Amino acid sequence: MESGTVPEIAIARAERKVPVGAAARRASGKLNVLYFSPFPSHPDNHGNQATIQAFGRRFREMGHQVHFALLQSRLYDENAVALMQNAWDSLTIIPNDLRLWSNGTDIPFDAWYEEGIGERIRLLCAKYDIDLVFCSYVFQSKLLDYVPEHVLKVIDTHDKMGGRYEMLRKNGQPTEFFSCTPDEEGAYLRRADIVVARRAEEAEYFDAVTGRASAIVIPHVEEPRPLDREFTDLANIGLVASANQINLAIVLQFLQAVERRTEAGHPPFYVHIAGQVRDMIRALPSAKAEMFMKPWVKLLGFVPDIGEFYSSVDLVVSPVTMGTGINVKTVQAMAYGMPLLATAWGSKGIETEEPMHNHQDLDTLVDGLFCLAKDPNRLSALAEVSRQRYRAFYEDSNRAMEGMFSAARGREETSIA
Repeated sequence: MESGTVPEIAIARAERKVPVGAAARRASGKLNVLYFSPFPSHPDNHGNQATIQAFGRRFREMGHQVHFALLQSRLYDENAVALMQNAWDSLTIIPNDLRLWSNGTDIPFDAWYEEGIGERIRLLCAKYDIDLVFCSYVFQSKLLDYVPEHVLKVIDTHDKMGGRYEMLRKNGQPTEFFSCTPDEEGAYLRRADIVVARRAEEAEYFDAVTGRASAIVIPHVEEPRPLDREFTDLANIGLVASANQINLAIVLQFLQAVERRTEAGHPPFYVHIAGQVRDMIRALPSAKAEMFMKPWVKLLGFVPDIGEFYSSVDLVVSPVTMGTGINVKTVQAMAYGMPLLATAWGSKGIETEEPMHNHQDLDTLVDGLFCLAKDPNRLSALAEVSRQRYRAFYEDSNRAMEGMFSAARGREETSIA
């Protein structure tokens, strides 16, 4: 045992052989997955929750059992717990007293990990005979040290966290959520056998900071569900934004760009904003809050059925001007076969050659919006681009996911009674 190594970690590292029962199950291709998340999977009112739901649902569609381990927090209520219990094969809430929050100051390595989580994960691995642990985000990856060596350990990164605060400051955005140095990110990620990235360029970065070729790309997995409708008019624009400071700033900047482009009074369309970003407007200075009160802006708040929202609009806008990972709302709009107008940032990870998906800033994006308002006949072609691109994207994501589970099945061929 290395000096200072916790006994439970040393034992986990020594557990290299697969029990006979697990070996037979892995040979059948139907695995037991422990899905750890610091955030609830339900409801899907944030992009990360939509991704967690989509991944877990896809795991089950592939025939695997999903045991969901959720970190205790104030981010869910009894209704959300009931939804999660119904969605997964089991739900375990892991005690936690830490608040996952920062004001932009440096976060020490492993500071968001609470001692005892790893030991509880180890017990769940034994209880449910786990074959693969799927850990959301890097900042609690220490729990993977407690996972038996014969179990495949995967980190789903969601985003690139190395230098994130610096990136936000450079773009004039508030420093919220998590950030670390690239060296720290490499140390977090080296605890996993496989690192899941959202984009190829981020996979390359993860391999660079870990010094390993362990990263794969699984952007998002959601069944294609193109709407059966025609797109002949542009009267209603759709935009989806969950409650965080970056989304609030981006939506405000988009509305300001529309206002600048409007010659007099009312633009030739309404902008419908879905998502809980609405709840943050009251905290804005009155001059900024007034932009959301324009007669052509419709604030809907959380919408329980995103498909109904897409059915009610003629075009979806993704005005992202910065960030990492993949924009889930862009991907989701394409899954529904919606005409899409996006910045180059908004379409990262699901890029196309379509000029309307590659605007370099909000002013050119809004110019494109007004051009489409004058010539809505282009909407049908944009909808077809979404449908075709998403089909290929979905197939690529599924192939990568199959590869991940193949690695779990072949983790160790030697078994013990």
